[in-house]
Amino acid sequence: MLLDDKSEEKMSYDKRSHDERIADLKSASTELFSKAKQTGKVTDASIAKIIKHAKVHKDYLYKDKIKDKKIQQRYFAVRDDITKFRENFKKLSDSESPLSKEEERYEQEKERSINLEQQLIKSREQVAGLYDQIATLKNKSKDKNDDLVRLSHQALQAGKQSKSNHVNFTNIKYISPDKYLRRNGVYCFDDLALRESAWSRSEKELHAALERNLPTRVYILIGPMCAGKTYWSNNAKSFWPDRHPVVIDSTNLSIFQRMKWFNIINQYIRTNDIHVCGVVFETPLDILLARNKNNEPGKKMPEATIKEKHNSMEWPDLKEEKFNEIVVIRNNL
Repeated sequence: MLLDDKSEEKMSYDKRSHDERIADLKSASTELFSKAKQTGKVTDASIAKIIKHAKVHKDYLYKDKIKDKKIQQRYFAVRDDITKFRENFKKLSDSESPLSKEEERYEQEKERSINLEQQLIKSREQVAGLYDQIATLKNKSKDKNDDLVRLSHQALQAGKQSKSNHVNFTNIKYISPDKYLRRNGVYCFDDLALRESAWSRSEKELHAALERNLPTRVYILIGPMCAGKTYWSNNAKSFWPDRHPVVIDSTNLSIFQRMKWFNIINQYIRTNDIHVCGVVFETPLDILLARNKNNEPGKKMPEATIKEKHNSMEWPDLKEEKFNEIVVIRNNL
């Protein structure tokens, strides 16, 4: 059952039986046939690749030298099957084309998905980098604004201690939409019509206050509810003595909200002696929440609202908002 002559010597290292070799050839054929169908390349199922994959010498499939002819025919049958597959490859491919196309489509979609995922990861990294740059720029801008605030605050403190340029004011003008948000003694913050009316009346009051031919300082209070704005403004010592005070007591958390007041102030600032002072209330969130719990029922806000307002406060932008002075009130109690 061994090959004769030199071929037999070449195969002497192979200790497998003929049954084992033939089984390995058939297994290799099945595997490479499948690969050829997937790739569409008949060369993937060549006899040379199959016998190499099965680690069987080519002489078993081409030379008629095995003494047992039945076994020899079994080798030849494997060879013929390979040849037939290769000859009918196009026909087989056509008959299985729907499956092949689906498999190909699946592989393309899989590759596309992987590429998209890689692009998404790269995009996320780029976005994260941009956010870092924005945060750095914001911090630099805030540092500059903080420096300006500190300098302004120091100058005001020095001016407050000065005895010169005092005016005798007995009537502080308070502009507060809140005072118009009561109906029958009950605070009605959620009444939109009432709120609109309250703002309209407050704007008219500001017009009237600025029409006076008096040296005036408008204090725009900036801070969330429960920050201590009203308490601060009720103390006459909070105001500089060189001008008549007009206090805008509202949250004024955003630049947009403050610009509504500036639009009115700018109508008078060129003809009347008016300064504008921003008063920023830095109050920790836990203090805001504690004060809110002690508020009257109508003024009590949901904790989520307090947190949202605390987090959304925008510091004065000294490039956009024409404040003459900035004061920072830090409440820690």
